[in-house]
Amino acid sequence: MTNIKLIDVSFNYEPVFFCLDDILRSAHGASFGFLNFIKEHLNVTLVYHIGCEEKLEKDGVRYIFFKNKTSFKHIPFKTLRYIKNETPDVVLVEGLVFPIHIITIRFLLGKKVKIVVQHHGEKPFAPGIKMSLQKLANKYIDAYIFTSLGNAEPWLKNGIINTMDKCHEVLEASTHFVRQDKQESRNRLGLPNNDILKMANDLFR
Repeated sequence: MTNIKLIDVSFNYEPVFFCLDDILRSAHGASFGFLNFIKEHLNVTLVYHIGCEEKLEKDGVRYIFFKNKTSFKHIPFKTLRYIKNETPDVVLVEGLVFPIHIITIRFLLGKKVKIVVQHHGEKPFAPGIKMSLQKLANKYIDAYIFTSLGNAEPWLKNGIINTMDKCHEVLEASTHFVRQDKQESRNRLGLPNNDILKMANDLFR
């Protein structure tokens, strides 16, 4: 495993979860699929805010859970102290709606640490203090991840992100689906050997 340390942090407070299995069984489970592909190349720690405090390691990934309530205004200093003490090389922040947290991370960790922010469908704040803070946070962000680069357009249009060069297109979640034999699948489902697309079109006429 490489010595490059990545901390993936979500500042959303989700008290309905009380353990890692709760998260994996939820809709969030699919978003953890990327870990199997990067854990051999990066030293990964996931930091989440849920209904318990716990530290554990599973399948080569560390999970740190804090019970701190977080919001746009509320900065979880206990979490940020932990991140600082871990001296990461890269911090991946989930969501573009925590500009104060991002600015604080930059001041705590310095210029050498790369800060990457992943979009999860959020829209830019309305013009005002919140949007101004998003624009300020952009100065301290090295890169953004969007499922589609088209999703970056509102952020560029509002001047929150100053250049498309910072934006990268990466799918948000992984899938456990694997390719199956087509004929075997048809036999198992009792489907005829004729064109499936033609059959679907006939059904929806």
